[in-house]
Amino acid sequence: METSLEKKLTHLGLLIITLIYFRTTIGVILGSVVADLVIVSTIILLPAFIFLIFRRQVYGHRKTVFFYIVYCFLAFLITPLSSEYGSYFGGFIGLTNLVFLVVFWLVLLSYRNMEDNIQKFAGLFLIIGGVNAVGAIIQSTISIDLFGLVSHGVYTNEQVLANENVNVRAVSFISSPQSLALFLSFCLCLSFSYDWRRQSLKYFTRGLLFFAGVLTVSKVFFVFIFFYILFSYLSPRKIIKLFFSVVLFFTILLFFKEHLGRVFEMINILENIESYSAFIIWSDSFKYAIQFPEVIFGHGVGVFSRGSQSLLNYQLLYGSTESFFIQVLAEIGIIGLVFLLSLTFSAVKKYYAYDRRLMGLLSAFFIVGFFTPALYGYTIGMSFYFTLLLPLVSKRTNIEK
Repeated sequence: METSLEKKLTHLGLLIITLIYFRTTIGVILGSVVADLVIVSTIILLPAFIFLIFRRQVYGHRKTVFFYIVYCFLAFLITPLSSEYGSYFGGFIGLTNLVFLVVFWLVLLSYRNMEDNIQKFAGLFLIIGGVNAVGAIIQSTISIDLFGLVSHGVYTNEQVLANENVNVRAVSFISSPQSLALFLSFCLCLSFSYDWRRQSLKYFTRGLLFFAGVLTVSKVFFVFIFFYILFSYLSPRKIIKLFFSVVLFFTILLFFKEHLGRVFEMINILENIESYSAFIIWSDSFKYAIQFPEVIFGHGVGVFSRGSQSLLNYQLLYGSTESFFIQVLAEIGIIGLVFLLSLTFSAVKKYYAYDRRLMGLLSAFFIVGFFTPALYGYTIGMSFYFTLLLPLVSKRTNIEK
C-alpha cells in the first residue's frame, strides 16, 4: 500500500509529466519563462530521492542507477575544466536532461511493483498520446497552428508552408515532427502492454495513434515500429507472426506512398550514405567526442544541449550531434556511456524474462538513439527513461530477479 506521502508524490509526478508534454503550449500562452520552470520542476523530487538513500531503499539495480547519478554530478563539477564552452550554467541545463529525469523516475517507480507502474503511467502516456494525435489531425485539416496553441518556425507558419518545397508535417502540441513521431510510436507500441478495459477503445486508440504518426511524415515513426516488432516477436515460435506483421505493416505503407516520399527516401540515403548530411554530422561529432583525454570524462555536461548553446550564445560544431549516444559520449565521456549502456542491457535482460513486448519497446529506443538526439530532449527523454528504469527500480514483482 502506498503511504499518503507516496500518493502525493505520484500525483505531483503525473502533473509534471503532463505539463512537460504540453510545455510548448504553456510557453505560447504564459511565456517561455513559465515553460522553462516546468522543466526545472523535475528537481522537486530530489529530496525524495535523498530520502530513499537514507532509508536504504537503493539496492540491486537501483545502485547502478545511483552510481550513474553520482557520476553525472561529478562530471558536472568538472565541466568548466572540460571544455572552452563548459560552464556551471550550461552544466545545470545538461543535468535536467541527463540526471533529473532519471531521479524523477527512480522516485516515482520505486513505490509500486512493475505491473502497477505500467497501469499507472502507461495510461497517462496513452491519454497524452491520444490528445496529441487528435491535435495532429486538427492541425493537418482545420488549423495549422491549432487555433494559436502551438508554435513552430516552419510547420505552423502558413507563409513558409506556401512554398511548394516544404512538406506539411504534423507537430501537434509537442511542436516537433520528429519528437511527435517518436512519442506516438512509443505510445502505439506501449498500448500492447497496457491492460485495456474496453476492446473498442484499444483499437480506436491504436488506429488514431498510427494515423497521426503518418501525418508527421517522419522516418523515425516507422523505424521505431519496425524494430519494436522485430525485437518483440523474433523467435522460432513466433516467426510466422513476425512475417505477417511486417507484410501488413508495409502493405499499409503502400496506401500512403504518395504522401510518404521522405520515408521511401531511406533507400537512396543508404546507397549514398557518405553524402548524407546527418552522416557527416555523426562522423565529425564522434571524432570530437573521442578526443583524448576528454573522452574519459567528457567535454562537459550540457555543452551540446540546445538550451546551453542558445543562452550562452555559442555553437559547437553543427549545433547538434544528431545522435543521442554520441551526445552522451561527448558530454559525460566513455565512463558515463558505459553506465548508461549497462543500465540498458540490464533492463533488456529483465524485460526478456518478463514481457518481450517491453523488451522490444526499449530496444527500439536503443536503436533510434544512434540516429536521433531526441532522447536527450525532455519530451522523449521522459518516455525513454520511464521505459529504461521501469524493470530496474520497481518494487519486487514476478519478474526474474
